[in-house]
Amino acid sequence: LAAVLILLFFSVVANKSSGKPSFIFNHSILRVETGSMEPAIGAKSYILVKKYDGGELAEGDIVTYRMQDVSSAAYGSLITHRIEKITDDGYVMKGDANAAADAKTVKKEDIAATFKRNLPVFTFFGRLYASPFGLVALFAAFIAACAFVYVPEIASALGEEKKEEEKRKLMDERVREEVQKMLRENGAEHADRESGSEKQVND
Repeated sequence: LAAVLILLFFSVVANKSSGKPSFIFNHSILRVETGSMEPAIGAKSYILVKKYDGGELAEGDIVTYRMQDVSSAAYGSLITHRIEKITDDGYVMKGDANAAADAKTVKKEDIAATFKRNLPVFTFFGRLYASPFGLVALFAAFIAACAFVYVPEIASALGEEKKEEEKRKLMDERVREEVQKMLRENGAEHADRESGSEKQVND
């Protein structure tokens, strides 16, 4: 499941950069920019769509098609609208929030995908990422994640370093004690020799 979600995430990036849906296992995630399909699909929402296989469509179905009306500002873009009517010339499309149907009838070959469902989680994070507050929140989350991962390691490393320092100090103290002990023993031995020499002279 995680692998599928990652692939779908990359399909979102690819869709945004290429302007056409990139399907993973015949599914793709698209971003709806406008509110023409409200309340069914909100503006700046993410939706899950399935690659259109050429099958039968019915009035009321929501589909994603490529706008072929050269007089439209959305020419060449992907549009997600509902089928209002089926005619011999094709499909009459209309956004639920629009007062009138789309000007040009849509041919079957222009339909790219069929709507499956809204993706509220993707929409939430997508809108969050798009806002200045969201960027700050994401940066803060990144810092928090780094802190969660690295702070324990740094603390552990500092703790190990402190232990090593204590070991070094203890070792140095022991070395000093041994040196002082040797000096005391050598001093006592030297004193004994001096005492013995004086005794021989006196004799």
